[in-house]
Amino acid sequence: MEKRLDNIDMTKGILMLFVVAFHVVAWSMFGLIVLEVLFGAAMCVYFILSGYTFNPYKRSYTANIGLRAKSLGIPFLAYFTGIYLIDSIYMLSMGETSLISALKDFPMELANRILIINIDYTNMNPFGLLLYDTTVAMWFLVQLFLSSIIFFAVAKVVKKSLLYSLGVILLLMTATCLLKQFCPPLVCNLQDSPGIASLMLIGCLFKEKDVFNKHKVKGVKLVVLVIFTTVISLVMFFMCGVPNTIGSGKWGNLGSVSVYTGVLLGVIQFIELAYLCEALSKIKFIRNPLVFIGQNTLDILLVHLVIGVMITRLSGFSNIKKPSGANDGKTMAMSALIFIATMALSLLWTVLLKKIKKAIKNSK
Repeated sequence: MEKRLDNIDMTKGILMLFVVAFHVVAWSMFGLIVLEVLFGAAMCVYFILSGYTFNPYKRSYTANIGLRAKSLGIPFLAYFTGIYLIDSIYMLSMGETSLISALKDFPMELANRILIINIDYTNMNPFGLLLYDTTVAMWFLVQLFLSSIIFFAVAKVVKKSLLYSLGVILLLMTATCLLKQFCPPLVCNLQDSPGIASLMLIGCLFKEKDVFNKHKVKGVKLVVLVIFTTVISLVMFFMCGVPNTIGSGKWGNLGSVSVYTGVLLGVIQFIELAYLCEALSKIKFIRNPLVFIGQNTLDILLVHLVIGVMITRLSGFSNIKKPSGANDGKTMAMSALIFIATMALSLLWTVLLKKIKKAIKNSK
């Protein structure tokens, strides 16, 4: 059991490294292609993994919702309030807002992060950009909660039936396609929720059918699986061009490719990672760091964007410019340095936060 948990944490750790890298290295054209080819559907894999690790049958529907609300709502509110406070203090010091306006705008900004990701950053101050650049972390928490509401409901309906589950998965993916076609693009969190719930249901199916214990992939078969996944990702990358994030309305980091294709690639990359981590778990100096990152995914997810934005601003390297082939070598080198610094400081913060939490717990 411990080994299986280690493999899950290692999978989270690898995904977290790619997420952090994508937010900084992707401004190099070469770095973008490498990341997309390796794990273009990283967020899809995250949601499949969420369904794999959460048992919706253990508690009642309301108990599941309550647990999710507590585990995701508290970090979301704390994170948003902290970022909003930084922005407000800066804008107050510059005379660009008043205390009354800042307090009055708080509920609207909060609602904006829950339903909509549409922020005009063209005319904002450097600290104001912090709110835009860190929206991704808040989006993930909100999306995980909204999708869980659907996931918990459909999981109770299908009751572990493979046939019913596959039918519901197709219905949920189709719902996301229709919502994107006919609903306002601004309400992107609501549009994506059914499709992401389908990913979570797929993860639940993998867990219920105990796929990875029944079928082992090692040696040559594992190499073939990795090559196959890489080729599929490469083809999709050049078919789609430079992808956008899920929040921008182009679902699954796959540009113009359909929701169905995004789910398929997510499943393939999830299987690849599961077996890859099985092999890597035997190498201690690789396993231990990945397990630590995987066990602290939420803390790193929330803090890495703030740290990355600050480093980017201080270095003068704009992280909102579009990828370009011009001077790509220099861009790649700068991006790599920012990635290393961001990851190192995020891990340092995580260690300090764990010590603080432990000290508070011991003092009670």
